[in-house]
Amino acid sequence: MTSSTNSTRPRILIVGAGLVGCLFALRLQETNLFDVLVYEKRSDSRKQDKSQSVGKSINLALSKRGLTALGEDLTKKLHNIGVKMPRRIIHRQDKSVHYQNYGRNRDEYLLSVSRRELNELLMDEAEEAGVKFFFGYKCMGCDLVKGSVRFTTDTYDKDDAHLETVRDLALIVGADGAFSAIRQQLSKFGRFNMTQKYISHGYSELTIPPTKDGRYALEDSLKGDREDTDPQLVQGLHIWSRKDFMLIALPNHDKSYTVTLFFRFESKSKDKPGYDQLKTDKQIDEFFREQFPDAYDAIPDVVADFKSWPASGLVTVKCEPHYGGKALLIGDSAHPIVPFFGQGVNAGFEDVTKFFEIFNSEKTSEANPEARLNRTIPIYSKSRKRDVDTISDLAVEHFEDMKRNTTSQDYFKKKHYESDLQAMIPNGGFIPLYSMVTFSNRSYYESLQKSKLQQRFIEEILAQHPMKFERVYGDENSMYKEENADERAFLIQCYEEKLQEKERLLH
Repeated sequence: MTSSTNSTRPRILIVGAGLVGCLFALRLQETNLFDVLVYEKRSDSRKQDKSQSVGKSINLALSKRGLTALGEDLTKKLHNIGVKMPRRIIHRQDKSVHYQNYGRNRDEYLLSVSRRELNELLMDEAEEAGVKFFFGYKCMGCDLVKGSVRFTTDTYDKDDAHLETVRDLALIVGADGAFSAIRQQLSKFGRFNMTQKYISHGYSELTIPPTKDGRYALEDSLKGDREDTDPQLVQGLHIWSRKDFMLIALPNHDKSYTVTLFFRFESKSKDKPGYDQLKTDKQIDEFFREQFPDAYDAIPDVVADFKSWPASGLVTVKCEPHYGGKALLIGDSAHPIVPFFGQGVNAGFEDVTKFFEIFNSEKTSEANPEARLNRTIPIYSKSRKRDVDTISDLAVEHFEDMKRNTTSQDYFKKKHYESDLQAMIPNGGFIPLYSMVTFSNRSYYESLQKSKLQQRFIEEILAQHPMKFERVYGDENSMYKEENADERAFLIQCYEEKLQEKERLLH
């Protein structure tokens, strides 16, 4: 069976109705220049029971880039189903907790959102705009020269399976995730470079349900550290850092938490255990009880929950170019990254932002939208490559930061100094890397370059004045002590002088 059209508008087919595919479809349809089709191998989750699983996924933490791409109207809707996370909440093994605010004000927060709810919202918006969705179609290949895609419907009902080829396409968009069928086709197209690397750790998902009276189950463990227990204020990204592995929990709107364990597949030593040591019910129970006692108390049946979700791998893929023939890769199809900087979906949504910035700047031939596409795609691919490679590398590095450094005293000292610099030095003289990546739209590459210079200055000051640094930033309260005021001002001045020296060299 084949499918073509008599429409005079160019047709664009998107493979994959995930988050980035749906947003890209919506923005394409809003141009009123194309007929947009989305084909998805899964069934339509909107027609399934809400308690029915539609696939394993790490919960989403949306930040500035993602919210910018979604726009004001969609962001308002998301706040009704999401939970603000203005801080990290570090859980120690003795059940005590420590707070690390992400930013200097309440506008700097992550928004914890259900992947399924956001995906269904984007599907609804795209469908209302005129995008046509087709579910239960698995991509079997494509012709990158002629612009056609082959599908089978045997993903769910082999007795009623048939093949279909969709032809006469101006563009095929691969938005089909980390193991993209469209990227696989591009790898055979010629002059297409790709690397793939799995990290040593995988992940498992668990759930902390609400309490019987409808509260967040971790609220009680937070009361000992602060009096304010307003759920919107005490919530954050919960982290149980244990040197080589960690557990995280993101709050959901229904007062549950989505919990993710990041753990080695194969153990290396006593300090570096792995999934291969969690085979029996007793091993699983003892591991969670000893390592994450407050989370263990909040999970009704940790053994059953853990065993219900087999561990999945975490992969990074880099490729170039992000296009070939009549195909374009976007989101995880172009750059799957590990989730530790919380930028996977944010980077994917920013792909959409950057693509349409270029597409709209090419508005010189309104009568020929295909020509605009053809001019936009290579410019977009070349300009995006450096940034997505940067965040890919940063995500792996941030894993080391989260699982080890968040519990070290040296880490806290530097964070206290960085917080001081951010507050005391005007005009963005110091901005932490995490803030630049998460709470701004500054390019990933430029953020990293600025951070490298900032860290060089800090290391030089620390090496020159270690005793002053220890006295002022040795603990979270020492920098506020009156007897340390002069040394604190001195260390701030040291950084300002290095900034001034940099400016002199530039001019």
